[in-house]
Amino acid sequence: MTATPPVSRPETFESQTRAHSRRRKIKAVVAAGTVLGIGAVATLATWNDSEFAQGLFGAGSYNVESSEDGNGFAEHPEGEPAQLQFSAANAAPGDKFAAPLWLRTDEETTIDGMITGITSVGTGQVENFVDVRVLEVTGGTCAAGSNSGNVIATGAHLGELEGALSKDEQIRLVNGESDTAGTSVQLCFQVTAADENILEPKAKASATWKVQTESVED
Repeated sequence: MTATPPVSRPETFESQTRAHSRRRKIKAVVAAGTVLGIGAVATLATWNDSEFAQGLFGAGSYNVESSEDGNGFAEHPEGEPAQLQFSAANAAPGDKFAAPLWLRTDEETTIDGMITGITSVGTGQVENFVDVRVLEVTGGTCAAGSNSGNVIATGAHLGELEGALSKDEQIRLVNGESDTAGTSVQLCFQVTAADENILEPKAKASATWKVQTESVED
């Protein structure tokens, strides 16, 4: 007996559509896998590097010291003023007196300074000692009655002295380098005993001068 071969049924439109849809999905998955594989390789091949920068900041220092003889410098605050050597304890009418004072920036100072003003506070019979002058002396000595120097402040007597210096009168204190003190500046304080009509016997007076300075930027 001969077997009858199965009857081949023609594909319907619906079966053809399902088969086509499956083929499209397979291609999409394969394509996606290919793209993901390429992306992974690119990420592994990336190198990274960074650079860093740092800034350091600090404040400078400014301090002025003074000396009565140009050698031994120290700080002289209000309660411990430098003692100027006028030798004026036995003044006669018309006598002239002078005493120097040197100023400079100290070893730790990192910036220049400027003398900006000089004021005085007098006690006692200040009217007996008159014609007060303060000079800047360069390359010379401080001498009584001498006009050698630049007059930067004047006063009628010990209790009076003009304060602020004009910009042209201000004196620069040049800072030293490599932990050295600055260049010293010599001031000369001059005072005259009043004439016989004003100077009283045994008159006593004193004055304390304040030399004002400030740091400068340039």
